[in-house]
Parts: sequence; structure tokens; C-alpha cells
Amino acid sequence: MELMAYKYRLKQTMSQAIDAAKDGNGFGTSINSDLNSSQQMHPHLDFYVDNGTIYVADTTVDRRFSEYFILHIEQLQQMNKTLDTLERRIHEANVQEPNDAAQLRS
Repeated sequence: MELMAYKYRLKQTMSQAIDAAKDGNGFGTSINSDLNSSQQMHPHLDFYVDNGTIYVADTTVDRRFSEYFILHIEQLQQMNKTLDTLERRIHEANVQEPNDAAQLRS
């Protein structure tokens, strides 16, 4: 229970620091200098308890991997749209070409 309270307080402190930094007041800059010191807060730590043992995991690695994966899915979708457009243009050009040749013969 104490770990849950610690994690909640850590997230709350980080959100306050980010909000203060966005405001641009002096309080935010002092917090930013504290965040950049050697003792940084890590709100992306997750934990679970199994048989009395506490396991701590850094969730930023998973988040980075998922963002990378989603980015490549979006790029693949864009490439598919581009290829569909090119295929449609080629098909339209091939359909018009025989019609133009037939008109030239007559």
C-alpha cells in the first residue's frame, strides 16, 4: 500500500512540475533544475507483488517500443495508399491507351 501511495505522490509531483514549467514562473524553473539533478524522479516505474517479493519495472521501454511499432504501421498504411493511387493511375493509363489507338486507326 505504501508503494501505491508513493507512486501516486510521485506522479502528482511530476504533473505539478510540468504544469509549473509550462507557466514559466520561477517555481517551475526551480523544479526543472531539481528534475535535472542527479536524483531524478521516475514516474514511469511500475511494480507488482508476487509471493511477498516486489518487482519493479521501467515502463518507458515498452512505451518507446509501442510508439516505434505504431509509427511503422502508420508509415505502412501511407505507403499502401500511395501504391493504390499509383496502381489506379497505371490502370487508367492502360485503359485509355487502347481507346486512343482505336481512335487513331479509324
